[in-house]
Formats: sequence, structure tokens, C-alpha cells
Amino acid sequence: MSSIQPIQRPTLQNFYKPYDVIVVGGGISGTAIARDAAQRGLKVLLTEKGDFGSGTTAYSGRLIWGGIRYLENGEIPLVRKLLNERQYMLKNAPHMVRPLALGVPVYEGAKRQKWYLEPGMALYDVLARLTSKAGVPFHRMYGKKKFAKEFQGLDPTGLKGGFKFYEALVHMPERLCVENAVDAQRHGATVMNHAQVTAIMEENQKATGVQIKDLESGETLLAKGKVVINAAGPWVDDVLKTAVTQLPKKVMGIQGSHIFVRQFPGGPKHGLYVEARQDKRPYFTIPWQEYYLIGTTEAHHKADLDRLAATQQEVDYLLSETNRIFPQANLDKSKIIYSYAGVRPTPYVDKSKTFQRVTRDHLTHDHGKHEGLHNLISIIGGKISAHRGLGEEAVNYVSRNFGLQAGKNSTRKAPLPGGEGIKDINAYKASEIPAAAEKFEVPKKTIDHLIDLYGSRYSKVLKLTEENPVWKKPLCPEALDIQAQVIYAVRQEFARTTADVLLRRTGTALRENVGLNAAEITAELIGKELGWTDKKVQQDKEAFIRFVKKRMLPSTP
Repeated sequence: MSSIQPIQRPTLQNFYKPYDVIVVGGGISGTAIARDAAQRGLKVLLTEKGDFGSGTTAYSGRLIWGGIRYLENGEIPLVRKLLNERQYMLKNAPHMVRPLALGVPVYEGAKRQKWYLEPGMALYDVLARLTSKAGVPFHRMYGKKKFAKEFQGLDPTGLKGGFKFYEALVHMPERLCVENAVDAQRHGATVMNHAQVTAIMEENQKATGVQIKDLESGETLLAKGKVVINAAGPWVDDVLKTAVTQLPKKVMGIQGSHIFVRQFPGGPKHGLYVEARQDKRPYFTIPWQEYYLIGTTEAHHKADLDRLAATQQEVDYLLSETNRIFPQANLDKSKIIYSYAGVRPTPYVDKSKTFQRVTRDHLTHDHGKHEGLHNLISIIGGKISAHRGLGEEAVNYVSRNFGLQAGKNSTRKAPLPGGEGIKDINAYKASEIPAAAEKFEVPKKTIDHLIDLYGSRYSKVLKLTEENPVWKKPLCPEALDIQAQVIYAVRQEFARTTADVLLRRTGTALRENVGLNAAEITAELIGKELGWTDKKVQQDKEAFIRFVKKRMLPSTP
């Protein structure tokens, strides 16, 4: 048998003793807080009503960026913070976070001309170098011919040249959440997904804990804690409604949608950051695997947060703008592989205020200081780029204000799980892949893919194939993922459903066919691990199929 044994799901026995910190919300912010707090010696409970990374994080632009456009609003401290965090992520998660070249074309009649952009680019470089001397390369300015050669496929009409600069791309931010949660659990945290907070418990004007419904068993759990941190992203207000004390609305959700299309002939090899003609907003076209990720949009969100999908208007906008900048693309709805929509949990402001003027920095709201319900704070906002720093700041705040004895922060230097032992990802792959392919008898391209997902932990996945060689088989023809990854996800990464595995552990569902061809075998493998009945296996498979059809395929034929 394999030495990799399952992590046990928390039960009533885990909740007898009070926690120092209860974190509500398992997105990028909540998992970062839990990881930081656990590493610093605090007793932590992390609870998430869905799966880790199943909300805003999963439906993002997949960038770890310094926020160059925030310089337009004068948010220099935020930009410097984001540049700091970008460098930490490049070092601490080298298997998932890589430098990304981006082009900014300048056209006649555009709002942002070279004279306007150049000072901002120069300031961006200076701020980046204040962070690290070994960061990504400086920006470069090109004339029309050289820019068109570097960033092929662009409409030449009115092109005046442009800029090339660098950010970072995280190909699966969902796994950042999972790895944060794994590391928190490794440092002693109680970690529970598919467990919804149904009430914030109060006594003498203090939050004393939470009531949790285990959505698997239906069991109600009571957890006591010295501090409750509401890090539920766009669901922050929903969590606040579970308190007896009436608390004001704190979040204004801004919906952003993306579409994914197969890379078209003559298209760009690097990312593009382009000013849209319709509203002058910048949007991205980013090579991602063999696709282009195109987005994002901005609109006040109106739909149910748990049923979001890209609207027809958003899809038409992205298709129109992409066809304008890449005339040879000839995109229409039939060429969309899938789409998705997420909501950014920005601070609540009057809706007359433009989106561009709403701060993208996160805020810590202390409900004791403002509404008289002590020992409860809410994190408003939050970005993938800033998640590690947000976690550090939140733990610093509760330690300073609520008397918790948190140790020294270590996440600035500590690699995420899988980042250990990797200084240069290409050199690491070159040294690992040949021997692993021979030892485990799997294709080299499969091992390359596993390293991208698991980093130095890829061998733990392959080790499972010694327990059952059948697990070397692919999950479906469209992806490189293998059956062993399902077993690993259940045993070591808190996966409880087919959607957990295909959307947020492997990324199989983020490709053509959106994982539909892998749903049956995945549900069967999970069922064997968790002791499901045949009926439960069928129900879980069907739940996944319904989800992707409603949330990712609504605008396609």
C-alpha cells in the first residue's frame, strides 16, 4: 500500500477546545490568513461553504501583477505592495507563477498615448527595483514596425508603436488556495470545506465563535474562537447577516467576465494589454496553455453569487474588441471554448462612483470599533497578487488588537507546498523528468504537466501508481491529467467532489470539453476513496455536469 494516507475530515472532536482564530472563507484571502496564522503558532479553524478557491479566485484573470493601471489613480503604495508580493510569489511558488511578457499597443486616437504611458512605465520599473534587484526585466518602448513584429497579428491601422513590460502569470490560482490550505493544515490548523457558517455566535457584545453546517453530513458544529475573521470575499455581507447584531453592508461587487478561445493562426505569442475602443478600459489577451484568455469586463453584479455566468453583453463586448485588435481572429460565439464570471469584492461605495475610482486595495473593518460587535473583523477586497501580504497584515492586526501571541511571520520566505527545492523551474524539470519518466513509466509530457501543478511534490502523485498501475491512465483525451491525481486530491488536498477535482485540483475542466469526458471516471474514483454508493457517484457526476453547463457554457451553441 501507498504511504500516502488520507487527511481525515474534521468531526465534533475537533471543536471541543476554543480556537485563537476562526477564518470564514476559503478563497485566496481566507486561506492566506489561515496559513499565516498557523505558521505563527495560533490555533486556527478555516471553514469554507464551497471548495477552496471556488469563488472569485477561480474566475479571475490569472495574473500576479503589480497593478500598473492603479498608478492612474495615484495608488502608489498599493502598487509598491503588489510589486513586492509579485516577487515573493515568483520565488515561493516557481512551479505555478512565471514571468509574463505583455505588450501595450498605442493607436492614434487612444486615450493613453506614449507621452502619457512612458512616465508611468518608468515609475513602475523604479518601484519594482526598490522591491528587488533581481525582478522581471525593465519595460521597453518600440516604434510601429518593431512592435508589430514583436506582437504579431495586431491591426496595423493607426498603430504608432507601443511598450513591452513584464508581469507574472499563475496558471491555476485555484491551486494557490489549495496549497495555502494544505500548508495551514500541516502547521496544525483545522481545515474544512463544504462547511457553511450559519451563525456568528455572540455574548456580551463579542463574537465568541460560529455555528457551522457540515454540508456533507448535515451535522451542525459549534466552534468557539477568540477572534472571528470574515474573509468570505463577495459573500462577506452574507456572513454578516448571520450575526444577531445588525451590521452594515460592506461590499460592492463588481462582476468581471472572461472568455477562452483556442489560439488562432497569426495570433500573439505574448500577452497584450489593450485599450478597448468602446469604453477606453484596458483589457487583456493572454496566451494560456493552448488558448487565449480574454478579459475582463466591469459591471455592477446583479445575479446570485452562486449562479454567476458571463452575460451575452459581456461576451459580445470581448468578441468585438478582440476582433478589432486582431482582424484575422474572426471570432464568434462558436469559437468560445468556455467563459466564466466572477465578482471582485470591492468596498461598498455609492454606485454613482466610477469603477476606476474604487480602490483595489483591501481594507480591514473592525466591527467592534465601528458597530460595537467586538472580536469580529471583516476583510474587504483582496487580490490574488496581494494574498500573502493580506494574510500577514490580518494576523498582525488580530495579534496587536486582541492580545493573541502570534510568532514571527515566515511566509515571505517560506515556499508554498511544491515550491521547496526549486530555484529555476526549467533546470528543475530538466533534472527530474528523464529519471521520473523511466522510473514510473509515464510520458515525459505528463511529468512536465505534473510539475507545473505540484512542483516538487509531483513524485508523491506518481508514487500512488505503485499502489495501482491503472492510475497512470489519463482521465480523458483532452488533458494530460491522470487517475492518480484524483486519489491524491482526495487523500491530500481536501477534494470531496468531482467539481473539486476537475475544476480546482487538476484543471481538467479548464480545457476543451470542460471535463465532461472525465466526469464519470473521476466520480467513480472519488466514490471508492470515500465509500460512496453507486447512487451518490451518479449524483455527484451529474452535479458537476450541471455546473459547467450553466456556469461555463451558457453563451456557447
